[in-house]
Amino acid sequence: MNSYNNSKILIDEKEKLVQLFDFLKRNREFNMMVHEFEYKKALMPNYSIKENVISLLYYAVYTQSQPKLDSLFHFFKAIQKVGKFDSFKVFLNALNKIEKKSNWTNPIDESTNYNGLFHSLKNKEGWGEKTAALFVKAVFKTHNHYDLKFGFWYDLEKGIKENDKLYLPVDEVILTIFNTMYPSSKWNFKSINELIHANWKGEELEIWDDLWFWGFITQKTNKTGRIMEYNEAKLWSLQAIPKESYYLEKLEDLTKEFIKIIEN
Repeated sequence: MNSYNNSKILIDEKEKLVQLFDFLKRNREFNMMVHEFEYKKALMPNYSIKENVISLLYYAVYTQSQPKLDSLFHFFKAIQKVGKFDSFKVFLNALNKIEKKSNWTNPIDESTNYNGLFHSLKNKEGWGEKTAALFVKAVFKTHNHYDLKFGFWYDLEKGIKENDKLYLPVDEVILTIFNTMYPSSKWNFKSINELIHANWKGEELEIWDDLWFWGFITQKTNKTGRIMEYNEAKLWSLQAIPKESYYLEKLEDLTKEFIKIIEN
């Protein structure tokens, strides 16, 4: 198979991706449980908007396995000095005033919400593509899903505008999935997101985020690397997932379906 090039994908790739997307779309309830549980911990009703924003920033950035504490110290010190975050536009404007990485070259399209936020945040010290995508995804979910009044920015429109986009937070779990599906291609954050953006738009992009949940519970590590196999221990590490036999049996069956899609 040729490496992925721009928006061109082979027929067999497209068919497998459509099958995978259909699986994710049919089985959203479990990852929704996990995110609802995590957002309840991160976002408190008695917090101010600023406190909730900073809490969500902490939630995202400390998912990194080796966070750059010195860089993050300067970032959080700078963001703390900003006044109120009562609106999305105010926050984005404040974020854009914080010192950027030295390699920053791309201008921010402020006509977009989520794309503009992603590009601004990923170029801050201590942040990166995956972590910025994780925060932006959390902002989208808290303002568009769950009937729990998670949203805190009144000026953040529901849904995703036609020229806007979300990015999949690509980590080792998701890289393993794509490398297993298409071992002849070289995958990274950019190539995976370009492939998804070329074929799915708007709120469909958020569904792809569920890929991490299914990859997490279907991967094990051995001496040679990661393998695709149902990992019940990882499932039990997710406090939000009910542990009644009905759920456990259903999830085990679904992981078999998921692995079949990935490996065939």
